[in-house]
Amino acid sequence: MIRFINAQKSLLSSLANGNPSNKLKVIGVAGTRGKTITAHMLHHILKEGGLPTGFITTTGYTTDTQKKQRDTYANVMDSIELNKILAQMVKNGVTHAVVEVNSSGLRNKIFEGITFDSGILTNIFFDRPDDYENWEEYAKTKIDFLAKVKDGGLVVFNNHNADISNWILSEAGKIKNSIYSYWIDFNKLGAIRHSTNNVAFEFEGQPFVVPAIGTANIFNAAQAAKLAQAYLPAHVISPALSNYQPTRGRMEVVQRQPFTVIVDYAFTPDMLEDALMYLHLIKPYNSKIITVLGASGDQHRERRRIASSAAKYSGMVVLAAEDPRSERTADINTELHLRAQPNRAVLVERIGSQEEYSWINKDNLKLKIDRVKQNNDVPFVAFDAEDFTSRLNAIDFAIKSARPGDIVFVVGKGDEDTLSFSHVDYEWSDTEAVRQSLLGKV
Repeated sequence: MIRFINAQKSLLSSLANGNPSNKLKVIGVAGTRGKTITAHMLHHILKEGGLPTGFITTTGYTTDTQKKQRDTYANVMDSIELNKILAQMVKNGVTHAVVEVNSSGLRNKIFEGITFDSGILTNIFFDRPDDYENWEEYAKTKIDFLAKVKDGGLVVFNNHNADISNWILSEAGKIKNSIYSYWIDFNKLGAIRHSTNNVAFEFEGQPFVVPAIGTANIFNAAQAAKLAQAYLPAHVISPALSNYQPTRGRMEVVQRQPFTVIVDYAFTPDMLEDALMYLHLIKPYNSKIITVLGASGDQHRERRRIASSAAKYSGMVVLAAEDPRSERTADINTELHLRAQPNRAVLVERIGSQEEYSWINKDNLKLKIDRVKQNNDVPFVAFDAEDFTSRLNAIDFAIKSARPGDIVFVVGKGDEDTLSFSHVDYEWSDTEAVRQSLLGKV
């Protein structure tokens, strides 16, 4: 009943705003991972190609071709706001709109009344166990997106897993509308090169150099490039991607020398493990990865296995607050360490406050850490303060512990701009905290 009411509300909000999606080329980007980056890449290509293009993603939106107007989160946006934004795009002369399509929005029917001209399905992974009974229930919300693509519209898929791809083909075959599909896999990509500066590859005979890092971004870029061919000549797409500005907090390289500092959104065990495996490919030999992470309070308890993934691939792990909400930071950090113990995690020190961090003998602490490493164990240091200084000091300690060639990997918050303690949100930015530490202001 609630979904029916939401669907009617969405249809009415579309009608009240003049059915704006009918006056735009609306391009949807759905999937579990990579939606935001792929949407921004596609928006950038279309805009560079001369098309008046707006976007709506989890990091914000724009209703004109000049600027991002304000931060918003698509997972809490309702149909009324969505249609108002699309209507404003029409008013401002925008012709194309790139819209991130998330599972909760599909489930809550906020996209009813919107016909997508084309779309991208990045992948389907089951990382929402608290919200859905099983993988198939979750995955079917993604398939609902395909039903909203117009007849003859192009949908670009990521052929990342044969079983999932076959399931998608089976489910898509039950949809009445006829869509044109294109599948991307490693067989269609060549000359792949990685560094801390960019990724390079060849796709359909064209060389691409994209100033972003991570294997996932090769697929993100290739999917965005293929979809863009529906609207632009192929020869303008590679040059457009070469000056793409990476999305804040999504494998964002804040510093490259003498050691690298990266801020990322990885908040599930699989996401972190994939990212750390990639960092091992690009880091110098004999250097180490220092991972700063936490876990959200009051939800997704199984995601706390993330510490085990961190211990498997990191030279050191620094535990910090990540939206503890009504739980205590120290309790979450204890559980994170316990889950990592099978992977030789050793808790070296707990730091309970900003004051304690200011007077603790950091040289002695580093000696303790070195002794743990000599035993081939993984040192863990927990910052247990019940405020933002937990995360601030954890980031600062990780940076101060890094040596030339190391990678400091700060994960879990990405581009988010708040930290939640006792269900109160406080202003926060991982990227800014990194910069303050690098400047010696912590």
